[in-house]
Amino acid sequence: MKNANLTIRNNNVKIIVSIFVLMILLGCMNRRPVFKTGLEGQSLPSFDLLLLDSSTHLSLNKIADRKPIVLLYFSSDCPYCRAQINDIVEHIRSFKDINFYFLGANSLSRIKDYASRYYLNKLSNVTVGLDYTNKFKSYFNVKSIPYLAIYNGNKKLKQVLLGKSDIESLKAIALE
Repeated sequence: MKNANLTIRNNNVKIIVSIFVLMILLGCMNRRPVFKTGLEGQSLPSFDLLLLDSSTHLSLNKIADRKPIVLLYFSSDCPYCRAQINDIVEHIRSFKDINFYFLGANSLSRIKDYASRYYLNKLSNVTVGLDYTNKFKSYFNVKSIPYLAIYNGNKKLKQVLLGKSDIESLKAIALE
C-alpha cells in the first residue's frame, strides 16, 4: 500500500512539474494576444497631419496609393517608441511595399528634431507629422504608446498593435 501511494505521489509531482515547465515554455514564445478595438474592417478615417514644413496638411484618407499603411502614434520622449522606430528604420528595405505614417504626440519642433536625428525625412515610404487635432488619439482611444494601426491596401483596418512590436509580426500583418 505504501509503495502504491509513493508511486501515485511521484506521478503527481511529475505531472505538476511538467505542466509548470510547459507554462514557462509557452510564456517565452513572444506571442502577443490580439488586441481588438471593434474598429477592425472599418475604412481609414480622415486623419489630418501637419507635416514637418509646418504649413502642409495631409489628409490620410485621400492617399491614392494601394499599399498597406501603418500608422504609428508616438512620442519622441518614449523609449519604446524610439526602439520601435529604430527597428522599422533598420529594416526599412524589407518594408518597401508598406507606407508608414508616424503621428507625433509632441510639439512640431520636437517631432522635427526627432525626425532629423533619425533621418526619417530621407525614407521614401515614411511620412512624419503632428496629429494636431488629436483625432487619432481620440478615435482609437489611445492609452499607451507606441500604438500601431495597420491598414490593408484598401484602407481597411486589419489590426492594432500596442507597445513595441516585433518587426516580423508587423510585416506579416501588413502584407497578409
